[in-house]
Amino acid sequence: MNIKEYYPDDRACRTSQGLPEVFLVIFIGEVTFTGSIVAFGKLHGKIFRPRCYRSAIK
Repeated sequence: MNIKEYYPDDRACRTSQGLPEVFLVIFIGEVTFTGSIVAFGKLHGKIFRPRCYRSAIK
């Protein structure tokens, strides 16, 4: 089965209707990947907890 059979008009294949969804999926993927890296670093002791100063604790 060829894509030309579904879309005989070539313009239908090149629309930008799906771009917002693509950008949203990429953004969610970036956030998920960054969270995984941070979690890995914390579990293996590579990333330490930020320092808390006495003036910040009340």
